[in-house]
Amino acid sequence: MSRNHQISTSANPAPPPVESYILRPPEWRGTLSSEADLGFPDFYPSRPAHGQDEDCLSELFVKQGYVSKWGISQASESFSVHGVLLKELGSQAGLARMGSTLSSLLSTRQASASSIGPSTYRLPPRYTLHDSKRLTFVADLANPLVPLHKLSKSIPHGFKGGELLEMLWSNGVSLERGVWFAKVVGASEMQRPQGKPQPPPNHYSLEWTNACTTWLKKQLAEITLPSVPRPGFSVKQAFKSILSDPQSRERWVAKWNFSCSLIRSFFAHSLLDHRNFLSWLVQQIAPANLAQIGFVSRLIEEYLEQILASGALARLMVEGVSAKTMEIVGGSAKGGAGEKLEEIKIGLARILQSTFLQAPTLFVSPKLYNAYSNLFNLVLSESPEMTLPASQAAREEPLALAVIAAMREQWEEIKRRNVGLLFMSGGGGGWSPRRQAMADINILDSICSTSDMAQISLSFFTTVPTPPPSSSSSKRASSSKPSSSAASTSTTAQAFFPTKLDILLSWSIAYAQFGAHRPSSVSTLLLHHRARHPGCDTEVQELVFKWVAESEVAAKEENREAVAETIGELMRVGIVGFAGFLMRLMSRGLTAGFREGNEPSSQLKILRSIPLYSSTSSLLSQRRVALYGLRPSTGSSDDDALAELVTQELDAAFPELAAQSVPSPNEMEDDSEPRIGSVSQLATLLGAPKFIQIDCVHRWLKKKGLSSSSDDLDLNSELLAKLLYLLEQVRDFPTMLELLFTALECPSSNSLISPIILAFKRYADVWTAMEAKGPIAEALFEKHLDLRGAPTTHRELLEVLFEMGEVGCLSEEDRTVVVNDMSMFEKSFFPSSHHPNPPPSNLDEVQMLSHELDPQAGTALATTLWYRYHAFDEWPFVVWQNVVLALALLTSAVSDPAEQLVVVDRYARFLDEVHKHIPSGLDRHLRRWFRERADQETTSDVFRGGLDGAMNYLLLQLALAGCIETVTIMDEVVLPVWKLCALRCRSSGSEAIFSSPLAVSLQSVNILATRLLLINSPSLSTSNSFQSSSSSLPPRNLEEIQRFQTSAIGCFEDSSFVKLVTHLPFVVALEVALPSGDTLAASCGTVWAGLSKHQSLKVAAFRHSGTIKEAFLRPWWPGGERSAEVSLDGRLIDALKDLISDGNQIDPTHSPTVYDWRKVVTRLTPWRWSRSVLELQLSLKQLAIRSSSESTAPEAEALLSNLTRTVFERNLSSDETDLICEGLAGTEVGPIEKFAVSGLGRLADILVSYDPSSPAAQERFNSFTDSAGNVLRVLSGTLAQARAPEGERTPFSAQDRLSEAILEMLQKLEVQLNSVHRLSSSLNPEARPEGSLSSSQLTSLLILMLRSLHVALGFSRTGIIDLWTPKAKTSMEPFLKVQMSLISMHAGTQILEEGLFALLIDTLWYYVDELPRDLRAGCIATLRTLQISEAYERHPSIPDDLRSQIKRILPYVSPDPLVENLVVSTNSLEPSLFETVKAQARPWEWIEFTDPPAPTPSHRDAYPARQVVKNNASMSLTLFQAEGTRDRLPSPSTSSRFSEAASSTMEVDKDEPWKAVESERSYADDLEGSTTFANDWARSRLRRDEEAAGGGAGDDSKSSADGSTAAAAPSPMNTVPTPAASTLPIPIASSSRSATNKRKASVSSSSTAASTKARGSTAADAVVIDDDDEPPAKVQKGRTGGKTTGGKTTAAKAPAGKKGRKKGN
Repeated sequence: MSRNHQISTSANPAPPPVESYILRPPEWRGTLSSEADLGFPDFYPSRPAHGQDEDCLSELFVKQGYVSKWGISQASESFSVHGVLLKELGSQAGLARMGSTLSSLLSTRQASASSIGPSTYRLPPRYTLHDSKRLTFVADLANPLVPLHKLSKSIPHGFKGGELLEMLWSNGVSLERGVWFAKVVGASEMQRPQGKPQPPPNHYSLEWTNACTTWLKKQLAEITLPSVPRPGFSVKQAFKSILSDPQSRERWVAKWNFSCSLIRSFFAHSLLDHRNFLSWLVQQIAPANLAQIGFVSRLIEEYLEQILASGALARLMVEGVSAKTMEIVGGSAKGGAGEKLEEIKIGLARILQSTFLQAPTLFVSPKLYNAYSNLFNLVLSESPEMTLPASQAAREEPLALAVIAAMREQWEEIKRRNVGLLFMSGGGGGWSPRRQAMADINILDSICSTSDMAQISLSFFTTVPTPPPSSSSSKRASSSKPSSSAASTSTTAQAFFPTKLDILLSWSIAYAQFGAHRPSSVSTLLLHHRARHPGCDTEVQELVFKWVAESEVAAKEENREAVAETIGELMRVGIVGFAGFLMRLMSRGLTAGFREGNEPSSQLKILRSIPLYSSTSSLLSQRRVALYGLRPSTGSSDDDALAELVTQELDAAFPELAAQSVPSPNEMEDDSEPRIGSVSQLATLLGAPKFIQIDCVHRWLKKKGLSSSSDDLDLNSELLAKLLYLLEQVRDFPTMLELLFTALECPSSNSLISPIILAFKRYADVWTAMEAKGPIAEALFEKHLDLRGAPTTHRELLEVLFEMGEVGCLSEEDRTVVVNDMSMFEKSFFPSSHHPNPPPSNLDEVQMLSHELDPQAGTALATTLWYRYHAFDEWPFVVWQNVVLALALLTSAVSDPAEQLVVVDRYARFLDEVHKHIPSGLDRHLRRWFRERADQETTSDVFRGGLDGAMNYLLLQLALAGCIETVTIMDEVVLPVWKLCALRCRSSGSEAIFSSPLAVSLQSVNILATRLLLINSPSLSTSNSFQSSSSSLPPRNLEEIQRFQTSAIGCFEDSSFVKLVTHLPFVVALEVALPSGDTLAASCGTVWAGLSKHQSLKVAAFRHSGTIKEAFLRPWWPGGERSAEVSLDGRLIDALKDLISDGNQIDPTHSPTVYDWRKVVTRLTPWRWSRSVLELQLSLKQLAIRSSSESTAPEAEALLSNLTRTVFERNLSSDETDLICEGLAGTEVGPIEKFAVSGLGRLADILVSYDPSSPAAQERFNSFTDSAGNVLRVLSGTLAQARAPEGERTPFSAQDRLSEAILEMLQKLEVQLNSVHRLSSSLNPEARPEGSLSSSQLTSLLILMLRSLHVALGFSRTGIIDLWTPKAKTSMEPFLKVQMSLISMHAGTQILEEGLFALLIDTLWYYVDELPRDLRAGCIATLRTLQISEAYERHPSIPDDLRSQIKRILPYVSPDPLVENLVVSTNSLEPSLFETVKAQARPWEWIEFTDPPAPTPSHRDAYPARQVVKNNASMSLTLFQAEGTRDRLPSPSTSSRFSEAASSTMEVDKDEPWKAVESERSYADDLEGSTTFANDWARSRLRRDEEAAGGGAGDDSKSSADGSTAAAAPSPMNTVPTPAASTLPIPIASSSRSATNKRKASVSSSSTAASTKARGSTAADAVVIDDDDEPPAKVQKGRTGGKTTGGKTTAAKAPAGKKGRKKGN
């Protein structure tokens, strides 16, 4: 291996000789001297063969090595000056000598530094050039290759304003060069001869802004729209828009884009006056047409952020944008124009949304909310996604959804604040016992046929009173656990159970309530409560007996039978025991009260009437003993005799049961006299006590074999109808339900299915209250299963089962069966057809049916028509049209009414057969036919030509058969005729009715309304006061009456009832308008009299009391006009009384003098509340009516003044306040004005009488807040109804007193709150003066005063009072000052409520918005004074978001990014001499530097030690107080001049570029020494994380190089770089005035960033320095540097890591 190795080694060639390394200095380093060989500065290389000691190989050096000799002796080295220095430091003059030495050093350094020369900058001269040279200059200006320094030598005259702008556009001058030229021209225009005062720096900005806006406006004016053609003027030429031609449009759009870009540059360079430009821009929204608004909106959107800085501009912008959006929404453009307008609308909506997201408080404005609330709801809440792209992905983006959700939530808050300022919610207060009782009563009144009794029971018994909690209690409540809260709620509900039960029992018997369902509702609600709280039976029984014994309502004679019925129902379901009730009576000694000589108690009278639905002989014996004692008495025998009379009366009422046999249906048809007269004569039964009624009826039913226990029960429809009528009269609904269930199972039940279903529908609210709908559905379903095998399906049974299944009354399995059967039933109506042709308009066979004598002809014809045309949905409509045509021919051919009725009856049976062949029935087709005529106001034509009798009979027969609903006849036939006749009477007089067919139509619809709605008993069916022949019309028997009653239920449901009740005033108007004694007037009176007493209508009226009052107190007339007839308005008021009353006359009577306020307020109860409110409303209505008449106006005015004086003469309670607020709803302007004037005067008196700074303030606080608060609530309720008065304004002399009182109170509260703030921030916060108000009390007073101011502003806005009197105008300034003080105080402290700041800021905006025009200038001046004094910044702790809201109120201040937050300070080190002055921008004078770049200097000349720095830029260095510092730039990137020199003559190390600018120590006199940065770099220790520093200097230097390249690259203006940072001290930046009091010698970090941004450079981050005890870290290679400003050096830039450098703020 050795040999091989030697062979291989010898085979390789010999390596070249290694040259010896010679250390040489860099090529750029100069020598110490050019004459002598002194070497290089700070460079000591080893120089062999030049006489070095180490080159001498002596024996000593070889043996011991070379050791250099010490330069000084060993003795000198061991000497120390420690003692000398310590001695000097201990002496008194030591520190002084040190300071003197340093001062001398600094002075010497300063003297040897560079100096700043005087400014040598001169504006480019302007000359008057001839045209050719001007054209040459313009061409050179447009040519980017021509440097600007060449152009600046001669600037021509003649370009100014719009001409200059047109020149820039027409010659295609670039934006940068155009801005430079505009600056040069503007600066020249601003120059004044020496000796004359110079204008302000922004003087020319106003003129230039006007020129630019005029230029833009001129371009917009070129876009026009065609004018609206005027009648009588012919258009001579066609309209042509500039945007319609493609070429002109392209040219105009290009010019507009250039103009916008140029304006944008002017705006950014602060050449435009921002305030004037933005004001002009906002004001362009209103006059812009729909073609211009798109371009204006784009500009608005571009400058939106600047506009939002001013609240006044932003509100004006929101108002204009909203108005234009509403104009577009209200337009009807289609096609391409419609699409463009839709885009514009979306753009405007986007502006509104952007404004709302950035400044939502701008939308808190009563004026804006009143005008555009619907638009704001649409854009901000209902459809905010309208501004998003149409793509599904964009609309489902999570960020967009989050923004939309936040916008909706914020809009709800803004809307609540607007509603609060406008008092739209009325004068409703907090909790009170009366309000809680009313809430409970409303829950009970809501019970209807569709109610869930379990849910109502839960809601009723668990809704407990919730009075407003105190602050401490609310805090405890918020900190409690949910479980404990739920337990507390349950305990509270049980505690209020006695009150709830008292309300429930009183509701069941209250005379103001209606409905047979109330006793059953009470029992069902209590059963559900007992199920939730087992073991409460004893408590319930005790409370029920206590209510019977102690309740004033139960003790009244007129309520005895109702109390007995309710107690009997509770005994029937087992909640109260009859035996227990007797025992309680006996234990109190209240028995045997009916013996001779005794006066029975009210409880005993109730016991005598309590019905027993199930009793035993022992219970009856106990009852007899309790009532009459142990011995028989006269009372007992009287009861027995009365029971015998009742039984005889029942036998007489049912003669068909006398022989114990039920007549067959055939026998009933053969009877010529229907046996219905006797059943209505049950006076003895109905006058007997409830116990006798129920007991006798039960015994009689059992005797006649009609009870549920009878095995061979057999009924017919007439007998069933009479039995149902009997049980309805005695209100025995449990027995009725048992009878109906039994009837379903009897042998003849198939013929009774329809009457049974009608009974279930007619008493649906009772069955719901009894919770019997489930058993009813099960029974009907069982009957349906029995009939499934029958040849025909019972349609009515299947339909009612389907409806009950939809509401959950059937099980899921049963419902599935019903749905399947219904589907099969409907399919059977559509068999396959071979007749594809639709039915013709004329069906001859239908018209010929009148001549057919065969009774089955109608049935056959209906089947034939169905088979032919069932594939067409319109065939029943065509059949009906032909029937109407046939009847018209019939009446013209046959004059005998009897013969006509025979034919009409034939057509009725035919239509009934047609109805059976239609799955959806005939009703919708008839409704459509009548609605078409109602829309055309031709409904009256239906009864023309003698067709009235035939049409009435036909409609009633169809309603009886179920082919048409009663609701359809009323809505589409009766109500339109009432309205048409009433309006015709008002417009043309009553003669217009009699001279037209309207009289016959009115008579016919009155007959229809009477027969359909008002026949409730057999005695009424045979009597008619206005048409003798109507006895032949249905209903003719009790069964038909009940059918009509069931069909009429739909008229009193929600939507149909509202339509009915709004047409009832027309009936009253007809009664008044028609001549007295006329048949038509009598028929209208009869209709109204019957409707006003209709039980179902009264029940619905209490559920819709607001609709009833609105319909009668504010009836609808054409054009929205109000009634001017005193007689009609008075009759409407009387009609409303009849409708609401229960038969007793309510107060007031027709004369308003009867109304007594004191009497009314003494009997306010929840049960009389609606009646009391109505009484007040009717009185105010009557007074308003009488005020409109000249003869009665003085008396009415006096009565109204007396009423308002009586109301406000004393302190109001909460219930009285509620009564007034509800009574004023819908009132006329006159009473509203009187209440407002009196209430404001009373409020002024209350405010004047209270002083929050007095010693008695604490004692009088509660009484003052209660009285003032109640008056304020009355005024707020009045303001919610206020409208501008039509006549002269009511004199009001207290506005000055009210304004002064509010202002004085606010000023005192400001002082008090300042005191509280000082005490809260002191070390002894408890040192509050005794008797003074607390912080919470002061807050309450402040809110009260603000709301008082809102009320005053609201009444002034509506025009009821004139708040802005000459004296009030003088108080504008103190009002603004105190409000601004309170706002800043609250924003900067934590002693007030969180929502109070919003209330304060909203109040100030409201106050400013309502100022008259002549006060706007003074308002702006006052706010500007506050802005200059910065009084709103007395509290430095104001958060930024609140501070921005405050600044938005103040006048607009144009920001300037060059000097924003910058001040110029003195260099004095003495704090007393340290001053700052806000830096002033000079945008026109600061023109870009256009001198050509200087030649590249050598390294020696780059940074001389002593040199006069040129000051030849437009921005003078003296502005920055620049001075020499002997420090060089930290890196080449900060100086383009040195960077070029370094790149051309130096070798720059990429890893350590800072070394390229670091020279070593030089001994020459003309070069500076080492920089401060070099010393800091050498001595500092930088933290370096190798893994986190990836990329190192490369990333950092790259980012720095990017920034430096942008700054150093030649610009189009050929400007030179900014002077070196080392010679430009930066002015101090201050974010607040308090910062100026601090001693500063250099720039803070924030101010450095702001200043550097202004100069176009990048701020440097600070270097992290390790602690001294840590080892020094490796020095990070890369770009680093320090910055020296004003004589001090800032920290160096930390090198970037591998993962990137974290950016600073």
